[in-house]
Amino acid sequence: MRLRSRLAVSLGGFASAILLFAGTALAAGVPNVTLSGDHEIGCAAPVGVSCFMPGPGNSLTANYTGPRMRTVHKVCLTFTFYGDLIDAGDALNVQVVPGAQEPGFEQAWFVTTVHTLCMDSAYTPELTAAFADGRQCMVVYMVTGSSYIRKVTATVS
Repeated sequence: MRLRSRLAVSLGGFASAILLFAGTALAAGVPNVTLSGDHEIGCAAPVGVSCFMPGPGNSLTANYTGPRMRTVHKVCLTFTFYGDLIDAGDALNVQVVPGAQEPGFEQAWFVTTVHTLCMDSAYTPELTAAFADGRQCMVVYMVTGSSYIRKVTATVS
């Protein structure tokens, strides 16, 4: 009886450790971006005028969670648009670190449903380093035009 209860306690602790480890690995190992706010964003400025700052109606918040990393060399954000796509002349910026350079893109000639924006530590070390702790709150905003952002995925390496 005594051996059986010790064995059960030992196995119970081992099983709990495995479940805890698996849950932690799943939660911390898979990069995820959660969007909050209205997914339909647009710059309401008159034609020829741009929205150079995030504001009501032209922005949403994107919260990144992922694994902690000692160093981050590259971060890529892939935007998927739906309905109101990125059209020629539309421009989108991402505020990763307030006050720092803001990466973005402007659509030149065609309509697109998916666009990937990458940041490299060789050019923007302060932006890629912000992802090292596994959490980053970003503000995505339209500089010109409008779009509906269905989702954002992140690849961090």
